[in-house]
Amino acid sequence: MLASLKHNWKCIVIAKENSSADFKQKLSEFYLQKRIQDSSYEELDKTVNWINDHYRFVKGRGGKVRTMADALQIMYAMADKDEYDLVFLDPYSGFDQVKKPGESAFEMDTRFNSELLDFTEKNRYCSHSKRTYCHLK
Repeated sequence: MLASLKHNWKCIVIAKENSSADFKQKLSEFYLQKRIQDSSYEELDKTVNWINDHYRFVKGRGGKVRTMADALQIMYAMADKDEYDLVFLDPYSGFDQVKKPGESAFEMDTRFNSELLDFTEKNRYCSHSKRTYCHLK
């Protein structure tokens, strides 16, 4: 959130465990520095506009994004249409594991993290997944 506030970063959030409403509520409260219930309509309107300008949420639950391959496919499509600075995958362990024949969980994680690194290098994005941070801009 600080990168969005201080540097006008645009973010993609793919959440597997928390709903976009949960994220938006927390972002609103951080932005407002108070509970939503204690905010005026004008403050909420300004906050919602700020969140909509800086964040794109992809529903991770319900089968749309089951695997890291699904997430990468959506991320590439979004990157082709708009410019973003950060991708947040919450949490990495929430994605279904798709191992190749004979592949260990470690090898699968390494493969997907390599594909995620390829995405960040190609698009000059920062990503957060499995407690990994990178700044490419």
